[in-house]
Amino acid sequence: MSARACPNRISIWRSWSTAGRAPIFRQLLTESVILALLGGGFGWAVAAWGTDGLLALAPDVGLPGMEEIGLDGRILLFTGLVTLGTGIVFGFFPAMRISSSDVYSGVRNGTGGRKLGGRVRNGLVVSQVAMALVLLVGAGLLIRSFQRLNAADLGFDPEGVLTVSLALPGTRFTDGAERITYYHTLLERLEGIPGVVAAGATNSLPLAANDGDVDFVIEGEAPPEAPDANVAWIRRVTRGYFTTMGIRLIDGRDFELRDDAAADRVVIVNETLARRYYDYPRRNPVGTRVAIGTGDDPTWRTIAGIARDTRHFNIRDGTRPAMCFPYQQVPSMAMTMVLRTDGD
Repeated sequence: MSARACPNRISIWRSWSTAGRAPIFRQLLTESVILALLGGGFGWAVAAWGTDGLLALAPDVGLPGMEEIGLDGRILLFTGLVTLGTGIVFGFFPAMRISSSDVYSGVRNGTGGRKLGGRVRNGLVVSQVAMALVLLVGAGLLIRSFQRLNAADLGFDPEGVLTVSLALPGTRFTDGAERITYYHTLLERLEGIPGVVAAGATNSLPLAANDGDVDFVIEGEAPPEAPDANVAWIRRVTRGYFTTMGIRLIDGRDFELRDDAAADRVVIVNETLARRYYDYPRRNPVGTRVAIGTGDDPTWRTIAGIARDTRHFNIRDGTRPAMCFPYQQVPSMAMTMVLRTDGD
């Protein structure tokens, strides 16, 4: 090969390399975007199947917000934009680097673009490590939050508890005594089922988020003026409810059959009410009376016991003052039956 021929070949090589940069750049960028879209599509499919699977495994207890869980168009649009942006961003710079490299200089010098390429690669590695660290820390915090929620003290024991909600027809059960008789008979039959350890009923289960407040006045104290009124969340419960739910009474007694419509009115309060309004345990409210309602003819009730606090609206939220009335004194059309079993 003559010395004159070499420069011509080198010139042709350079021209060909320069002319072929655009197709190489487009090809590399297209490959990066396609891979990103494939990964995004696979992730969407896994998310859809995983969501349906988790919802299928969730207990049918009417948890608030369950019907809103799912993947919608907004999530699909966000996923598509992030996937497309990821493919373009992470494909643009490598494609630009490879398509713009001078092959001849690199072959001749053996070190062409090594310094700049090393900086770019190092920068990408640092960015990937930083993003991976952020994801790792976020995943760790998520797992930690889940563990804390899972270990939160709910105030009751849900293991082995079955529930079913009933609503009596108003056209048939028009009288309160009929409703009391119906649920009393039903509880006796449920308690006789093999495997049932205890049975009870309430109009509002813990974590059901059903709301209902009443104002009350403590005997011997002047009624507070609004907005500082004494307020308590209320529920109706039958005998055996606290035992069935695993809610411990820390003072006083449970409701009994004798707490019927003809007996003196009684109520069981929770720890938060006892501490806030009576400074319990310095002052024990058991045996004292409260007036439900602030009208001209309030209903006076004697505090029969103090029950543990239970989470009602959210696991994260704290508890608030609450009262429980015996069902036989305040009958309701709709109740939720609660059964504790010794097996599956």
